[in-house]
Amino acid sequence: MRLTFLGTGTSFGVPVPGCDCAVCTSDNPRNWRTRHGLLLEDEGRRLLVDTPPELRLQLLAAKVDHLDGVFITHAHADHVHGIDDLRAFTTREGYRLPVYVAAEYEEELRTRFAYFWGPDARTTPGSSVPGLDLVTFEDRDRVEAAGFDLETVAFPHGWFRSYGFRGAVPIITNTVASREMPVGLIDPIPKARDRLADQVSAQNLRLSDDIAALIRDNDAGGTPESGKTLMQSTILFCEAIQDRLDLFLETLKDVLKGSMIVKSEIGATELKELVAEFFRPDDPFMKD
Repeated sequence: MRLTFLGTGTSFGVPVPGCDCAVCTSDNPRNWRTRHGLLLEDEGRRLLVDTPPELRLQLLAAKVDHLDGVFITHAHADHVHGIDDLRAFTTREGYRLPVYVAAEYEEELRTRFAYFWGPDARTTPGSSVPGLDLVTFEDRDRVEAAGFDLETVAFPHGWFRSYGFRGAVPIITNTVASREMPVGLIDPIPKARDRLADQVSAQNLRLSDDIAALIRDNDAGGTPESGKTLMQSTILFCEAIQDRLDLFLETLKDVLKGSMIVKSEIGATELKELVAEFFRPDDPFMKD
């Protein structure tokens, strides 16, 4: 089985036009990233996850010449606005390609792409449209997509939902840690996650809630001031995450060396038990 990351950029893509930050002006090719896309392959079967705006370029780079199915995580533009590029496959090979999407997004996609999914859809002479069949699912449904047996799972994405799946390999995209997340479906170590939830997540969740509230309170276009406030909150959010990670790593280091009694919110006993969830006693890291 093979999983290929076709794109790992933000919804803007990286670099962002007009941005003069260090990342967007970097010459490092790793800082040139297209929008989200994944390709899952096994024994000749290929399942595409999302159809971002750069899909044609991504498929060319990955040398993809055939697809058996497409899984759409949610209907945001950076995840679906390259869908027309799929006609290269359906027109050339003369087959209908199944597109799996949550039922809550079906009407939106049919409306947005009415020229091939609408009631009056038709092909202009000398042209072509994608031959795509929408297959809808609900949260926790089992679907067979491109020969892969998958269980769909909904995750919070702002005030929307983004869908991932578990099966051959767990896939989730565009989600923020939340107490509403389906614990245990994706986490390989749910006990470890639960143990750290109160320590690491609480203040981050409060900040992410503040960010979501700012977006909801502003109009669709936003304002320069609202954008500035949103950016400041996002920076605080990231700094809070980094602070908690720094505390965790420092505490972990000291506990493993046995050099101090931990006086942080994370107790020494609990932390040792947590480490045991991730590492075997014979791992070099544990010996050090």
